[in-house]
Amino acid sequence: MTTGLAAGCVQSSGPAAERSTAATADATPPTATPAADGGDAVESRLVDLANAADPAAFADAHGIAYDDGRVTVVVTLREGRTLPTGYGAAATLAAGDTVEASVPVDEVRALAADENVTYVRTPREPNA
Repeated sequence: MTTGLAAGCVQSSGPAAERSTAATADATPPTATPAADGGDAVESRLVDLANAADPAAFADAHGIAYDDGRVTVVVTLREGRTLPTGYGAAATLAAGDTVEASVPVDEVRALAADENVTYVRTPREPNA
C-alpha cells in the first residue's frame, strides 16, 4: 500500500534554520537504538555504511538499499514537523510522522541531527 506525501512547512531555528521542510508521514516507531558514537538518532548500520571504505560492498553484504551514493532510509519526525530539505533527501513514501526517503549516504548523520528528526533507520523487511 502506498501513501501520498503531505506538503507543509515548519520554520526551524538553530543550525537547521536555513533548511526548509517539505513532507510529513507516519508509521511504526523505530525499535533499533541510536548509534552510540556521537548521540545522533541514527541506526548504527547507517553509521557503519557511511564510514565504510566501499559503501556499495558494505550495503550489499548487509542488505541495505544503496544505489549511486544514496541509501533508502525511514525518517521518524517530531510530532507536527516536516521532512527537512537541504540534505538531499527525496521522499518516496509518507504516512503520519514517518517518511521513507532516498538520502546521500554522507548526509544521513546530518539529517538525523536536524531538530525536526527523532530517528533515521533502514527500512524493515515485511513479514512473510
